[in-house]
Amino acid sequence: MISCMNDSLVFHLNKANLHKIRDIMEVMPRNKHGKFLIDQSTVGLHLTGARRINIEQCYIYAKILKIHPWRVLDDYVCRYPVVGNFDIETGKIESRGKFQNDYLVCSNDLEYEKNTLVIMSKSSKIAYLYNENIYLRENNLNTEEPQRCLLDTDKGEFMVFVNDIDFKKQTVEYILSNESGITDTKKMKYNCIRPINEIIYLNTVSKVTALIEHAFDKPKEYY
Repeated sequence: MISCMNDSLVFHLNKANLHKIRDIMEVMPRNKHGKFLIDQSTVGLHLTGARRINIEQCYIYAKILKIHPWRVLDDYVCRYPVVGNFDIETGKIESRGKFQNDYLVCSNDLEYEKNTLVIMSKSSKIAYLYNENIYLRENNLNTEEPQRCLLDTDKGEFMVFVNDIDFKKQTVEYILSNESGITDTKKMKYNCIRPINEIIYLNTVSKVTALIEHAFDKPKEYY
């Protein structure tokens, strides 16, 4: 429900005795031109729950409140769960570690894309997004060039570039990631194939996108 937006932000503002818009604007930082980093009307929308905060605004509020930025976030900020790690040498997807509990936070997304999951590179610098309910079919097959996909096979899950596919026999010709330097074409039987929808290079994007590890009350951040 829209009335539940920004509950965490409002809680911490009230805790800091910043109950009214006027109180918040008195401590709101300005840029070098003297303009408020978050304008008064936007603050009002945040307080009423009419508009969700994004990650950039989260950092501004956190500075005012002197708390960790992730304490400002609420459930309406898009958090996509990380479900595995990509081994670029073998193409195999390794299950996330026993104590690994990472989420990709994307405030540029206007709403959560249902069933979106994330595979992370081992360096935690590249995120591969896919939808677990979207499968590679003839209507979304890229015939112009090799297509990065997630293969579910009897031998495990692999991320590869699909060259050719036989949907009836459920066989696929593929090469491993170009970055691995292995470009030999291989063939494999598959159970299902999901296309990778988006790739995000976390070391080159701004703070509106980040990988966080939920570890009690002190999450770690990676960019």
